[in-house]
Amino acid sequence: MLCRRDTPPRDPPRLRVCVLAGLLSLWMEVTSGFVIQLIPESPAVGQSVTLKVTGVTGRILRFDWYKGSGTDAQNQILFYLLNAVPSERPGPLYLPRARGLRDGSLQISSLVTADQGHYTVCLRTDSIHEASVYLPVLLSLWMEVTSEFIIQLIPESPAVGQSVTLKVTGVTGTVKYVVWYKGSGPDSVNLILGYLPGSNIERPGPQYFSRASPLPDGSLQISDLVTSDRGNYTAQIQTDKGQLQYTVYLPVYVDSESSHPDHCAEVIAGIICGAVLGTVLIISGAVLLYKRCVLPVRECEKGPSHDNLDSFAVYDDVLAPAMGQAANEDSSYMGLQFQTQDTYSEMQI
Repeated sequence: MLCRRDTPPRDPPRLRVCVLAGLLSLWMEVTSGFVIQLIPESPAVGQSVTLKVTGVTGRILRFDWYKGSGTDAQNQILFYLLNAVPSERPGPLYLPRARGLRDGSLQISSLVTADQGHYTVCLRTDSIHEASVYLPVLLSLWMEVTSEFIIQLIPESPAVGQSVTLKVTGVTGTVKYVVWYKGSGPDSVNLILGYLPGSNIERPGPQYFSRASPLPDGSLQISDLVTSDRGNYTAQIQTDKGQLQYTVYLPVYVDSESSHPDHCAEVIAGIICGAVLGTVLIISGAVLLYKRCVLPVRECEKGPSHDNLDSFAVYDDVLAPAMGQAANEDSSYMGLQFQTQDTYSEMQI
């Protein structure tokens, strides 16, 4: 009797297809391209760009955008909570021209050259997704290059405790937004504030301080100056004709006297006058000392003068009669003595 060996039943063809499709679907989900696309791909200064998030699976709960290729808290631009009111919350490097979209994307309007760099998003669904992209910002061909745009200080030499206006002049066209930085360049870490004149929206930056206030024409006013306010200030202004940028140095003097333009000249003039007066006093003292000390010594070394001899002669003339008179008086007295003696002798006789 022959024994028949049982062979395992083969899977139906349809089951094999379903398993293969499941594995393929799982592989596609794991390797799905969660990336950021730039729309448009080559944005220019003054344009808007959308950092479009694609390849998201699951329901978005929250997303965070960072300036840089990492997710350091100090580089956070904003975070977005879809179930909160308000949904968008600013971070340390918040851009007043940036806003989050509900699909996790980031939109930046009125681009400037300082916006160029890496951007990173961290998106949370039932899992965490992270991606980075480099944003180039091209110079616009219609940028206004020959503008007379400058910044003037009013007053020119402000002192501690005073107020100063960094006055924007030479701007042509309609001002769309203004960004002020503490430093000689538009670095996001040096951002003081951003200002949208049309809507009076003011957004503070890492270098913001409450004594700084933007003006509708794009100028910046700083009140109650302190010495730490001294330094370079940079303004970026976007108009309907292009982008403008200018850097100005703000001096802060200790008091109002030191800020006077002619103060140094007055000090030098005072020093010169003091030196001349001191020289005159020294010469006068030397002449007086010569007359009182040196001159008498020289006269003694030369002997008595004619004036002294004449004085002695007068003195002798005065004494001579007196001495003669004294001699006569002595003669009479002696005569009297002898006269008395003769008389006595005669009486004896």
